[in-house]
Amino acid sequence: MIVNRPSLNLFVAIALMSFSSHAAIYKCMKEGKVSFSQTTCPQDSRQHEIEFQLGFAKVIDTDKLNTPKDPLLDLLNEQTLTKEKLLQLVDDEIFRLRQESAYYSILKSNELQKLERRRFWQKQEKNHPEYIEAQSQLEQHYGELIIKNQLVIRQLLQRRTFIADNTPQS
Repeated sequence: MIVNRPSLNLFVAIALMSFSSHAAIYKCMKEGKVSFSQTTCPQDSRQHEIEFQLGFAKVIDTDKLNTPKDPLLDLLNEQTLTKEKLLQLVDDEIFRLRQESAYYSILKSNELQKLERRRFWQKQEKNHPEYIEAQSQLEQHYGELIIKNQLVIRQLLQRRTFIADNTPQS
């Protein structure tokens, strides 16, 4: 039997996808008895989730609620953070927003250049209504994004000043 190369590649790809797929089995424990299921265990049973992924097995005790800490909630609560950590988080967010604003400026200039090239190749004048409308929409869109970032940066700077002045050292 002769197998052409594309069909062999397709078969290998399908086989690899089936081996690398993600599967989970639940280990249910009740009164010293253990059972395995593909669905979650009943409420009165202890449950461990066994995940198989890429040939590896991982056991997770899903009885224990695993709630990851959200740094934003910590930032808003101010109860679990030291003053230095809180100021660092605010500074990091200000830096991120400034980077995002710079990125918006770059995107805006690139979009305006694309618009200018399209106008040139369509042999339109700079005062063509369609070109002027598209240009004003781009200016407005990116202008609004940058203004929103600047507003949030201003609020964070005020919050930073408040924290620095009013929060006792930890």
